[in-house]
Amino acid sequence: MKRILDILKFTIISPETLFLLLMYFFWKNDYSFLTLLGEKIRGNEEIWKYVPVLPFLFAGATFKFSSKLRAPLENSSNKELYEWPSYQKVVDRVIASIFICILCCAVSLAIWIFSSEIPQAMLGMLFLSSVVISGISTLLVYLASHTIREILERHGCSKSGKG
Repeated sequence: MKRILDILKFTIISPETLFLLLMYFFWKNDYSFLTLLGEKIRGNEEIWKYVPVLPFLFAGATFKFSSKLRAPLENSSNKELYEWPSYQKVVDRVIASIFICILCCAVSLAIWIFSSEIPQAMLGMLFLSSVVISGISTLLVYLASHTIREILERHGCSKSGKG
């Protein structure tokens, strides 16, 4: 039960959720920006060659960084990390980040396939959300992987195998 509450907490209180709320605010109050973005996306063939691929690139980077987060030390033991009482929270956040990136890839793919049927404001909102949210999630996993490695190295775990 505690683990479920932790998952709900980091899902509700996260930069990704904050960005979704910002998009909802734009959608409900003034979505002229989203309509303009949707028009630009739909009207520019060059954008379709590169930009919808960004969530897929972010997902690949998240997969790469998540392995570095779960096993940051290549030449020595990660035992101290695995025995850390909050390690399961790290694993849960990694799994959530991977799930978020896959969801953003699905949205990007749906935009690619159904762009002509989606209203322009919705197209702009979905496109911006899929790119930015996957980018945020990747950035968080990247920063966490470096932070954990730094902590382990600072406390001598990487050299002696002891904590």
